[in-house]
Amino acid sequence: MNIEQVTFNERLQLLHLLQFSDHSHPSDFGADEDTKETLRALDVIASCIATGFEGELFAASLDPTTIPPTIILSKTGAITEEDKNFVSLFLDAFTSPDTRDFRQVFPVLFARCFMSMKIRMQNLYEAARRYLCHHTALLNSYQPLSFKEEFPHFHLLHPNHDDREFADTFHMLFADIEKVASSPFHRDFPVLSHANYTRLHVLSVIIASSRFISVQTDDVFSEKTKAADELRRCLERIKQYVGGVNTLIRRSRQVFPDGNIPVRWVASPSAAAERSVEMAMTPWIALKRLGFNFDAGRQQSIVTQFPSFERNWQAACRTRIHAKIAVLRYFHERGLMAPGRCAIGCSEECCWCCDQWMSRYNSLYSMRYISSSASTKIRIDWGMSGLVPVDFFIQEELGSSIKDRVITRRRKRDSTLSEKNKLGKIEESREDDV
Repeated sequence: MNIEQVTFNERLQLLHLLQFSDHSHPSDFGADEDTKETLRALDVIASCIATGFEGELFAASLDPTTIPPTIILSKTGAITEEDKNFVSLFLDAFTSPDTRDFRQVFPVLFARCFMSMKIRMQNLYEAARRYLCHHTALLNSYQPLSFKEEFPHFHLLHPNHDDREFADTFHMLFADIEKVASSPFHRDFPVLSHANYTRLHVLSVIIASSRFISVQTDDVFSEKTKAADELRRCLERIKQYVGGVNTLIRRSRQVFPDGNIPVRWVASPSAAAERSVEMAMTPWIALKRLGFNFDAGRQQSIVTQFPSFERNWQAACRTRIHAKIAVLRYFHERGLMAPGRCAIGCSEECCWCCDQWMSRYNSLYSMRYISSSASTKIRIDWGMSGLVPVDFFIQEELGSSIKDRVITRRRKRDSTLSEKNKLGKIEESREDDV
């Protein structure tokens, strides 16, 4: 199997510039409820470590071969002493006998995750606006059930709701999101920031549990459904810090009754952790290496379809082993095989490569690793794992996907032009008849 990091990253970048779809999807793993709860807890741990800086991703899993289980942590990029110190501080905070809920953990979390929290608040604000743009007409024509059935958790905000109208309440909740999301949220005002984030969490719980949100409005690929899915994800991301940490506090006392939680950080081999990769000077050279030697006319056609294809090409990048893959490598190198499904939590939805890699790894080695969700977002900094059979499969998948983008679209365009030519000839024939 011939596989090189340069070829791999060139293909990644080609697929990215060819505007490969970036919608998200939940993983379909059919796990039992206990495994799902473990996965949610691991997602919370990974998210609570993340600072929100671009490209800084974390993953968390459990080594089931130790008693008690060891929390396995990894990071996309270099692991720092600051990362390790925070994890120790964070675990001490939520395992302390004095800790009852999120309120006692917030000061520690806020100091580390301020930027991540702020990004989530802004994302929810934008998702809420897009959702209303696509669903206002449906909202006005919607026939609600009783207020309590439509908003089962509204009492968290107002105890009295007997005389409230459904549509007015819905708009009020979304207006409140806009107000809270634009309120001061700053490191220098932790008390006010805590109050704002807690209120946003309550609003998220109320809206996420509303019956109207669960109503499917259109086809799975419609803009309405896309806006609804995005809103649900943003609501869950807000809820993760408060509800997730509360669940984590409760669950940790069940799994680690003595409060002692063993942790192990895993990193990529130093040689593979981060390296500079020199790629082709132009995307056309990269395409030629794939077997596509386009003339000037075809090149112009691609640029017309994808205006940033040539302009945004990068001749170099720094690759890194992604956090999720580092965890999988750790288990693989030690021959650790969990008796059931093994969950890996992530601070963000994993990228297309990580999702495809884990799926192929499970297939090749008869494993059952799972994660909560994935996207088809392409990250061109993806560093190969070193497990050649799996890396080779991903490289071939990249080649096939690029071929689909440049060949299939060309056929569709040629077919469209052919239809236009036929219509033109018909019109010419009609003019001749006149």
